[in-house]
Amino acid sequence: MHEGTTVRHRIVWLALATLTLVTAACGSGAAAPDPVPADALPGAAGEVVELDASFVAGDAIDFAELESILEEAGFAGGTQRVFSQSQVGRPQRSLARVLAFGDAAGAQAYVGWLEDHLDEVIGTAELLDPPEVPGAAFLAISQPECLCPKATPVYLAAWAKGSTVLTLEVGGKGVESADVHELVTTLDGSVPA
Repeated sequence: MHEGTTVRHRIVWLALATLTLVTAACGSGAAAPDPVPADALPGAAGEVVELDASFVAGDAIDFAELESILEEAGFAGGTQRVFSQSQVGRPQRSLARVLAFGDAAGAQAYVGWLEDHLDEVIGTAELLDPPEVPGAAFLAISQPECLCPKATPVYLAAWAKGSTVLTLEVGGKGVESADVHELVTTLDGSVPA
């Protein structure tokens, strides 16, 4: 009788240990997103960079605050890719990110944080008409603060697509908000929900 009890205890312990490991491995239940496709935007595509919470939190002045928000939002991981165009007289650089969260509320919470902290990400910024994509969205522009002829405005767009957040940072000579709206629509169409 004592031997059977010990075997049952070991089986229960093993089952609990396995459940604990599976739960820890699954985290929020959200999976890291697929990489930003190399043909998602015009221009030469750079390599895919995998993003963890520490990397994304590096966008903030208060690193710990953003890391906490990401954890609460169920951040599962992300990827980014840089696209560059070097047309004569109109060089352009675009940074596209896809970030996965535990649910749509988590994704919208991150978009809200980003919009409220534009100054930390791209500097003093002005909100423009948001892109026409489903979900929480915004578009902002940060104008250069100097009169340097090589300084260019930087645009940042972000939107939630279900439990995924897409961001697009675009800078370059002659880039207008209409160009960014078009790039947002292109990127949105190339990344599945």
